[in-house]
Amino acid sequence: MASLINRYSVALFEVARDQNCIDQVDGDLAVLAQALDAPNLRLLLEDPQVDKSQRVRALHALLASGEREASPLTLRFVELLIQKGRQGILAAVARAFHVQALTAKGIIEGTLHTALPIAEEDKAALESALGRKLGSRVQLNTVVDESLLGGFRVLVGDSMFDSSLRGQIEALSRKLKAVSVGGASQGESGNAS
Repeated sequence: MASLINRYSVALFEVARDQNCIDQVDGDLAVLAQALDAPNLRLLLEDPQVDKSQRVRALHALLASGEREASPLTLRFVELLIQKGRQGILAAVARAFHVQALTAKGIIEGTLHTALPIAEEDKAALESALGRKLGSRVQLNTVVDESLLGGFRVLVGDSMFDSSLRGQIEALSRKLKAVSVGGASQGESGNAS
């Protein structure tokens, strides 16, 4: 399934690049991906009794809502997925396309988990510091996670930077267990002599 998602997202990205509409298609796909979080839309797209033209109309209407105008490329792409019965991968294609769009701009996306909400200037400073460390611009999405107790945890690609109080407590706990186990086995061998 991953290769199928990759093929569709790469093909769409290449056409969007050729047509100079990467940002518009990325925005359209973000609207669709967010709307797909609603169970009603997913049910409509997955219901075998709803014909393909109704599905296409529903997604076109969604993209045309508000003051934004959808890219003709996005509309054709949505039609293609529905005609091929691949509407179930739309959200995954949207995520893969977004990563490619950011990569083309030299941006790496990550997630910042904090115990408390973080000020925008602190987030910007962290993005800047991570960008210097990783050699690329970093864009962080923030998630408040009270289980961290304090500090923060950042996930960027395959890297994790853990400066949370919970992470420090867990690391200390692992060290203490290693010392206890090591000490217990030394004590046992000392008693055997």
